Amino acid sequence: MNDTFKVIKRLESKINFLLSSNYGESLILFYNRRFNIPKRVVRQYLKQRIASNYIMKYSKFNNMVKLPYILISIIKYLVLVTLCFIFSKKIKTKKQEFDLLVDDIQHDGEIERWHELEANFSREKTVYIAKYLFIKPLDKNLIYQERLKGYDRMLLIKSSFQLFFSDLINLIWHSFKLNLNLIHIHSFFINDYLYFSSLFKICSAKYLIQDRNLGRTNALKNHLFKASGGILSTCIQKNIVQHNNYALFYDTDIFFSYGDKTADDILSLGGRIISAVPVGSLAMDNSSFKIKNIIQKENAEIDILYIGINAVKENKTDWTSYYESIVWLAKLAKNFPNLSIAIKHHLSWKPDQKELGIIKDSGIEYLDKKIDSYSLAFKSSYILTYGSSMGYELMGHGLNVIFVNPNHDNPFINNFVYSDKNVANSFADLEFLILNSNNINQNEKSIERNNYCYTDERVSNRVYDYLCSYQAN
Repeated sequence: MNDTFKVIKRLESKINFLLSSNYGESLILFYNRRFNIPKRVVRQYLKQRIASNYIMKYSKFNNMVKLPYILISIIKYLVLVTLCFIFSKKIKTKKQEFDLLVDDIQHDGEIERWHELEANFSREKTVYIAKYLFIKPLDKNLIYQERLKGYDRMLLIKSSFQLFFSDLINLIWHSFKLNLNLIHIHSFFINDYLYFSSLFKICSAKYLIQDRNLGRTNALKNHLFKASGGILSTCIQKNIVQHNNYALFYDTDIFFSYGDKTADDILSLGGRIISAVPVGSLAMDNSSFKIKNIIQKENAEIDILYIGINAVKENKTDWTSYYESIVWLAKLAKNFPNLSIAIKHHLSWKPDQKELGIIKDSGIEYLDKKIDSYSLAFKSSYILTYGSSMGYELMGHGLNVIFVNPNHDNPFINNFVYSDKNVANSFADLEFLILNSNNINQNEKSIERNNYCYTDERVSNRVYDYLCSYQAN
């Protein structure tokens, strides 16, 4: 079992223990009666919200969930509710009904990846939900539901006394009993409750789908969606399940995973998933690069391709081991100057001065971000990565992928991967895997590709067929 998995399992147990106490159950009962939300939904939502406030880098909770900050949270909460009232509106429009609702669109380009699935359901029966007005796709059903704006005024007026007074009193009491600033958590609950209650009063659908799976599933949203007449809430896998606070307490009816094993850790970390259905990678299926030959060329153009990730400069994630993997890459270049070594980053990557400094004068080449990463991978002898989901996608196609694990604390390597002997836990491991892979016993190298990613094309058709067959059941 991965060390990072053990850490996150301990956090799961801590949160479970907190909410299974007498006062935890009392808190859940409060939400159940006050908002008419099933206890199961309340419990899952609160667990996920509490987990999201844990800072893995420092192994502690965010200060905002600590009791000394409760006064600040009360002020912020009252401002939040006041703004909701100010920008609310009376919803008069007749509710629109669709077959497919695609949630959480954040820029125009994201809509394109749903083109084939939309074609199956038809344009008229598909709706996209966006929080930002700058998203302006052509010839699509798009509903803007901005945060804090356009919430159902009647819903706010009906519960105004509770929102401003009785809810606060109840939650302050529970906060001191549980030694946790619940007002901070409650602000998220109220915003989600008002946002999705208002949205599903405007539109409803049979199926809800999203592809933001890193801590972005939402038990409350899924309940309100089905209360409005929805059949299934679903999520497409877009990222590797990380062993961090965002891996805990997923909530979706159907999780369309890359492969047979890529959802295992979710199910072991408190996730509520009716079924994990392996379908492959929607991103890879929609790539401009179409795979015709899934075997790497004997005369590869690149010896070692390192697929990078965006080491976001924020205070919650420790990227020490990621940068150590770049140190390994520079050391490989020094020890084996005859090898062509290159780094390919995502289009959104911004030059990282720390990374640039590590590989300076090493001979390692940065490849153009605009070139399709998949096409480059199929021209490479070896693919190295610290945490790119492409590692799983390319493993499904039988490519030579090595996951690097400096300091044994890489949160991107799921438990099933370790048995396949393609994880480098040290620089010596990395050298051995690259220099001796052809000499390793083939039985030891046997890898079930479908564990990582299904490679049949037409991922959208797989999703569509499953949804329709589920309805038939």
